[in-house]
Amino acid sequence: MPPTTRAPTPTTPAEQIEPKLPSRGGKTRDLTNEDFSQQSAIYLRPKAQFDTLVALPDSADRK
Repeated sequence: MPPTTRAPTPTTPAEQIEPKLPSRGGKTRDLTNEDFSQQSAIYLRPKAQFDTLVALPDSADRK
């Protein structure tokens, strides 16, 4: 029997929420703060996310 491959398990709240979002005309609406609060998670704008902050050079304005 060939090995079965599984779809990767969503690891971030956004990956868990997005498949459940309603769509209209094939377009899924954007994530909102409410989507995250319903999952007991906090929404951070991309520029406030850890990976973005870590990638900033020391000379960057960190405001």
